[in-house]
Amino acid sequence: SVCTCCLLGLYQPFMKMWVGEKSMLSFNLVICICIYFFVRNINTLINMYKDAAGMWHEDKWRPLVVSLANLGLNLILVHYIGLFGILLSTILTMAFIGMPWLIYNLFTVIFKRNAIEFLFKMLFYTGLVCIMCVITYAVCVHISLSGVVGFVVKGIVIFGIANIIFLGATFLMPEFGQTKELILKIIKRLFLLSRKSMPHKSRFYTDLNSVCSRILGRHSLTFIKNMAMILILSSIPAIS
Repeated sequence: SVCTCCLLGLYQPFMKMWVGEKSMLSFNLVICICIYFFVRNINTLINMYKDAAGMWHEDKWRPLVVSLANLGLNLILVHYIGLFGILLSTILTMAFIGMPWLIYNLFTVIFKRNAIEFLFKMLFYTGLVCIMCVITYAVCVHISLSGVVGFVVKGIVIFGIANIIFLGATFLMPEFGQTKELILKIIKRLFLLSRKSMPHKSRFYTDLNSVCSRILGRHSLTFIKNMAMILILSSIPAIS
């Protein structure tokens, strides 16, 4: 989601620095590339469940059918709309043939339950990504800086705004709490491993925490810890 926003807002500035304004692609192609990037990554994420479950027999015909449909649409559309047709055919076959087929196989063979709830969540996240892209791009357009400095500034602005929107929209969802618990378990495990490997430093961490509590106060220290957790959680949407 965040990477899609960054791709939409930073693709043209990067190409302008690299090959010049005359060799840049049209903005419609950039939008199509972003859609392809998003659909491709969602498809890869769903495929992970299939690979982990070893669902090979039930899913053996899907890749072949999707490939043939993609090839056929490529050969047809490339004569009419060029590069845009190649990207569009890949998006259509992946989004309307491959992914629905894969989701059906997963929920009938492995999960054995209705996929309606999952589809609604997918629609929610897709709509959220569209809103994030529109807002971040609208802000990015008003940044007049150019060159490397402008590219870096735009990247920071897009990354920050996209994460704020994503966290604000998903803060009360069960997935957010599950992700938070997972991160806390990982941090706790790493901390315990570091204390076991460096026992002479455990007293130092305890003394440092006590000093910070006295200087900042317990409430301020808790606030800082919560802010640090929010920063850690804000990096998760970038992976997806």
